[in-house]
Amino acid sequence: MNQEDASAVGEAQAVTSREKSKTDSIAVKDPASEPATAGRSVNEKCTHSVHVQIEIEGYASEAARDNVTKHIQRYAKELADKIREVERGDRVAGADNPEVTASTVIKASERLTRQRETVRSSPLDLILSIVSPISSGAAGILGSYLSTPLNIGVFGAVAAIAVISTTALVLKKVGDRNG
Repeated sequence: MNQEDASAVGEAQAVTSREKSKTDSIAVKDPASEPATAGRSVNEKCTHSVHVQIEIEGYASEAARDNVTKHIQRYAKELADKIREVERGDRVAGADNPEVTASTVIKASERLTRQRETVRSSPLDLILSIVSPISSGAAGILGSYLSTPLNIGVFGAVAAIAVISTTALVLKKVGDRNG
């Protein structure tokens, strides 16, 4: 068997193995990271390289694996940034040396999760936040001018808009809080 045949057999075995397992492994490693070494000075950056391996059920294309890798690296960077932020906030006044502990990592992870779960404002929220106070103020002012049927009608319409928009805003906020 020549070298080309051996290569073809190896590729066929790899494909057969993939079809049997129906699982792809994706290894994620930031090549720019270098392992932490002992003896660093206090002012040097300490870098820690992490190797992550995940399994995806079924076949994953090369583009899918690259996309997963990109998202994991982005999340890891966001977590590292949040860890630095939490560590700076927890550091005792006057301490120059940063110290990352397990509790710092847990706090950072929880804050990052909460930050990601924050409900995004919809256009309806913006509209209700503007219409509610304006219509309430207008209804208050128009309440002083109820001398004609037209003024009474305008006041009634503006007051109804104020009540409806404020009620909708409150119900939306309560609904967002309760999940």
